[in-house]
Amino acid sequence: MDHGELIKKLLPGHIDAFVKDTIGYLKQKDLENVLARLDDSIKDEQVEESLVQLFEYMDKGDIIAVMATGVHSNQFVETTTYTLSYQLQYPEAYQLVNLVLLENSNGLSIKQFHINDIPDSLDVLNKFTFTGKSLRHFLFFGVTIAYMLFIITAFVVCIRTKNLQTKWLWAIITTIGFCEFIFNWTTGVWEVKPFSFGFKFSSFIQPSPYFPSILGFYVPVGAIIFFIKRTSLIKPEGTDQNNEEMLSDETTSQE
Repeated sequence: MDHGELIKKLLPGHIDAFVKDTIGYLKQKDLENVLARLDDSIKDEQVEESLVQLFEYMDKGDIIAVMATGVHSNQFVETTTYTLSYQLQYPEAYQLVNLVLLENSNGLSIKQFHINDIPDSLDVLNKFTFTGKSLRHFLFFGVTIAYMLFIITAFVVCIRTKNLQTKWLWAIITTIGFCEFIFNWTTGVWEVKPFSFGFKFSSFIQPSPYFPSILGFYVPVGAIIFFIKRTSLIKPEGTDQNNEEMLSDETTSQE
């Protein structure tokens, strides 16, 4: 299932229609209808002034396309919260709309609404490419590949090692890592999660064409421990046979 089909499955039709109608009212500078859709909790003395500024901010020509790019819903008691993102395409510009809707017995209302200019469409901005990337991008990419190769090598060596005690347990251990490093390929921002751990071969994630690619790797503690202890974990050749012979001799002596 591609991202477009997934969005259609997750986004209720009446929610999509509500958002697109709201965007239409904003473009038409229909203050009355926009105000009627706002949740009471965000209505204040400055709201009308903010909407007028928003009308001007969206004055970039006719909207060619309105496309849902992200959807998340959460239900608590009798209220469902929708966190949504939409891309607006103009003849020579793009904007990203982020909004939060509340749906309850009183109907639908807008809890949050933000619009930001973006230099190009999201699928172009978030495309995985090396063009124009910094040294930091290449460094994280190289370390991520090295991490993946190291984990895969440790796993394969573990599986292929003969007479290895508790082989499958150690095969699992080789994939365990601690202290995760995460890198956003689009923005170049990275972060460290020092107390995280996980089982990971692949370290490349792009949830959709409209979201950044995320590179990630752990410190491969499990694989390192395996290589350190590998020799001591291998049973000497003939150990089982020698044990059987000793047991047989003991039985004979007892008789």
